[in-house]
Amino acid sequence: MSSNSIYDGVKSHVLSLASPAETRILVEPLATKLFVSTTPVREALIRLAAERIVKEVPKAGFYTRALTEVETGGLYEMQALIVDWSLNSLVSAKDVAGMTLQDGARGKGAHQPSAPEDPGAAIEEVMVRVVRKTGNEDAAHITANINDRTRMARKKDAEFFPAAREAMMRALQAHGAGETVSARDEFAAYFSGVRLRLPELLRMLRSSVHKSPA
Repeated sequence: MSSNSIYDGVKSHVLSLASPAETRILVEPLATKLFVSTTPVREALIRLAAERIVKEVPKAGFYTRALTEVETGGLYEMQALIVDWSLNSLVSAKDVAGMTLQDGARGKGAHQPSAPEDPGAAIEEVMVRVVRKTGNEDAAHITANINDRTRMARKKDAEFFPAAREAMMRALQAHGAGETVSARDEFAAYFSGVRLRLPELLRMLRSSVHKSPA
């Protein structure tokens, strides 16, 4: 197994553990699960620690980062700024996906994409794609990193709150129709809703953790 494949496997496992409480990452069982030695798993975890996806505690091992309102909220705010800047840049350039915008007329007659099974995953892909279209790879890398670090919160947001899923769908539909101005507004509305829902979302996640069997 290549180092990138091991990294992807370790990251997928770590993200599945995300919760409001820190969780210790057991290296040996994870290595067994991936059919590799512990060395490449530790190397992947060190890389994830550098990306702030996990936390390395000296002499204690690796832990997931707790989903806190301050950190998660800050990540969403940064992502909202980057996505808004990107869409504004595309509006100014009057170009998205190689098509010239003509006051939304193209979007009105465009094919509306079908609803994805996982709007959270779909919106993550779209945000990276939108930012990458500006040519700013640093911003695209930051967006992808924030996607990783907010994935569980975004997934649960869509599960717990119908309004969140609907907001994601409106943003995806506007982007899919080529309506960049509308997409900018729908993404802004989505992030505005996230700000309002985040405290309650994290309370619900904490409650679910406390109710889980030990």
